[in-house]
Amino acid sequence: MTDSGTVSGFAADTSNLPEQYLDAQGRHLGTTFDVLIVCNVIFHEDRVLLFHTTSERKSWANKIGVPMYRLARPEDENDVASLLRSRIDRGMDLDVTVEEYGRVACRTQVGLDPAKLQNSRLATALHTAVSPAMLEDSVWLRASLLWTVEHVPQLKPDDYVCREVLWATAAEVEEIPSEDFLMSVKEDIQAAFELRQRR
Repeated sequence: MTDSGTVSGFAADTSNLPEQYLDAQGRHLGTTFDVLIVCNVIFHEDRVLLFHTTSERKSWANKIGVPMYRLARPEDENDVASLLRSRIDRGMDLDVTVEEYGRVACRTQVGLDPAKLQNSRLATALHTAVSPAMLEDSVWLRASLLWTVEHVPQLKPDDYVCREVLWATAAEVEEIPSEDFLMSVKEDIQAAFELRQRR
C-alpha cells in the first residue's frame, strides 16, 4: 500500500466511516453487521454488466455477479489494505477495464453512504441484508449502487476471478436461475431495472 492510500489503483478509506455506516444501518434494522458488500450495478442503455466467475473459488465458483468488493471491520489480519489486495474481493480486476467501473467503483469507497446518491440522476442505492449460506451467524449489509455508463467500453476477461464479461438485458437476466448468481444479487439487478423504468 502506498503512502497515498492506494493499492493497485484502489483508493483506501482509512477513516472510521465504514464502521459508522455499518453501525448506523445495524441500529436502523435492529441487527449487527460485520461486513459491507458493495455491488456496482452498471448499465448501458437497456443492459446490465455481468461477469462469470471461474470454477476454482469454492462458494464463489461458477457464479454470475456484478462488480463488487467487500469490507469487514478492520482487524490486524483483516484490514482494509489486505481486503483491497485480495483478488476475490475485487470481483473484477482493473484489467477488465470498464472505464466507468474504474472511475466510479474505485472511488466509491465503503465509507460513502449510498443514500447520499439517491437524488442523483445517475445513481440509486438498494440495501439488502444477506446471510451467506457458507457463513453461519453472520449477516452482511449489501449496498447496490446503480450507475449509468454512456459509452460501452472494450471488455476482456481477467482469467483469475472473472472468466467472462457480458452485457445482459432484463429478459436475459430473468432467464438465469437465481441460484446461479453470486450473493443472490439477481433480485437487486431486477429491482434496478424496475427503478430505471420508473425514472
